[in-house]
Amino acid sequence: MHRARNKETGQLIQSIVLEDDSSYADLRNNEWFADPDLIEKVNEQKYPDSAKIPVYYRKSSIRTSKNGNEYFVSPCYCLFKGDSKNVSQKGESELHKLCKDLVFNYIVKKKLDMYYLTVSSEKVSINKDSFDFNRLKIEERLINSISTQVADIIVPFKESHPALGNGIIVEVQLSSQNPEKTEERSFNYSNKGYSVLWLKPADFMCYDEKNPNWIKSFTDLELKKLEHKVESCGELNEKHKEKCREEILYLTQKWSREIDNKMEKFRTVSSELNYRISIHRFIDDVPCPKCGEKRLYFDRFESRAGKLIDSVKCSYGCKYFEFLTKFISERGGPIER
Repeated sequence: MHRARNKETGQLIQSIVLEDDSSYADLRNNEWFADPDLIEKVNEQKYPDSAKIPVYYRKSSIRTSKNGNEYFVSPCYCLFKGDSKNVSQKGESELHKLCKDLVFNYIVKKKLDMYYLTVSSEKVSINKDSFDFNRLKIEERLINSISTQVADIIVPFKESHPALGNGIIVEVQLSSQNPEKTEERSFNYSNKGYSVLWLKPADFMCYDEKNPNWIKSFTDLELKKLEHKVESCGELNEKHKEKCREEILYLTQKWSREIDNKMEKFRTVSSELNYRISIHRFIDDVPCPKCGEKRLYFDRFESRAGKLIDSVKCSYGCKYFEFLTKFISERGGPIER
């Protein structure tokens, strides 16, 4: 898994950035708990609290394949030995992780070329020097008011691009996904300001559609081509212009209603406050009908039927009590609420 919570700080930390984070320089003495969002099932007898499943950090490494090529294996958090019987992780298969690591490796080594098309269908290559490699991440959570998404790989730009936005999301989609779902996910990424590159099984060299476990070893895994088209943020927003308009209308309506509700609550609280102030001012000027002292105060109690009843009491010790409505009506009320 690529995300875990530090026991001491309580922060969720991505594994890919941990080695460069000086706040966690002493990796050996840091303890970690698995992110519950990445856990599918857990033996509750072993771990009654799913937020406290211990994991350890495994560093990144450079390995060499049988044919002599070096490849990057991303860092991650792992369950301790024997815990796989008590805990099952959500979502990611070993095949997906291998493919994702491969693509990440291509990006880090600047071997993956990407381009986008302008409005006039002109092909424009994306300059790799514009990538902010210090913020390159795997399994990054992106949130806005429309949706929450976890991107396989996020390639941020050093500066925002007029057509591509804040960066490029690379999605390795190995399972079947209908076109409508792909469009929806792409649209949500573009709403967050990112362009999208989708990589499917057919983009990998050793893909065999008849074999669901089509990878035998990492040495067999390569991309068929090193140049891929990115759906630009601008292109996606233009394509979904009508949907964007609908989303804006929906959010405007949603926020407006929330503001209306807040305003109504404010008016209610303000009215209640003015009501109490008026009552206190009135009572302060009236002596207690029983003892004659100006020690009256406003009180509210709950009846047996569960209703709130307003009353007037005396704090002098004479045990005077009267219902507020009767008290005010007999002394020149009522006070408007």
